[in-house]
Amino acid sequence: MPNFDNDYLQWKAWDDQAFCALSPPQARYFDAELHIAAQSLAKGARVLEVGFGQACFLTYAQSRQWQVTGTEVNPHLVSMGQARGLDVHCVHDLSAWADATFDLVAAFDVLEHVPQEASLKFLQDLMRVLKPGACAVLRFPNGDSPFGLMHQNADVTHVNAIGRGKVLYWAQALQAEVISLKGQAQPVRGAGLVLGVYRLAVWPVRKLLNLFVRVFFLGGAPIDFSAANVVAVLRNRAGA
Repeated sequence: MPNFDNDYLQWKAWDDQAFCALSPPQARYFDAELHIAAQSLAKGARVLEVGFGQACFLTYAQSRQWQVTGTEVNPHLVSMGQARGLDVHCVHDLSAWADATFDLVAAFDVLEHVPQEASLKFLQDLMRVLKPGACAVLRFPNGDSPFGLMHQNADVTHVNAIGRGKVLYWAQALQAEVISLKGQAQPVRGAGLVLGVYRLAVWPVRKLLNLFVRVFFLGGAPIDFSAANVVAVLRNRAGA
């Protein structure tokens, strides 16, 4: 198993002072990324984040007045979360939670850390704790594009490269519905002047690059070639 000890946290440059911090651009990003998966979630909805890291999503979810639970494998991160009153747990799986517990499950930058042979079991666990009709949101480096290599190869604990084909296979095995499978959201509003202008300028270039690669190299496959990260939204159809 990858080693997520405190040396790893130091290498990641995760500052304890920034724990639970949520910047306005991050909040806008989560708004955009969860538009489909969480648009109907009411106050008090139960939300789980697997691998909460610096806990910025937990803070975002609290701002939406959701009931938030988080898991991590590093005791230091869990201790900091508990000191801030968060419902967080140091576990390697979800066996502590009953079936159909949560209205939303999020795993940002987690799946690439899970060995390929354990990936389906990991996802089965996520879908098991989801209520029927609820969604799991998964973000990971884009294994279908060289633009994803920077993220995939930048971390020695990344052991699984993930592309569209794997996601579709897992969804079929899970009997889950693929609601969305595309590049990470790049919101312009709230991103700041410089970043907003940059994203507006780059957007048509990305679109043209995607179109060119799909038509001439991928046989029209709907792969977001220009995206460094991909986000998959899977709906739990079990019992629905």
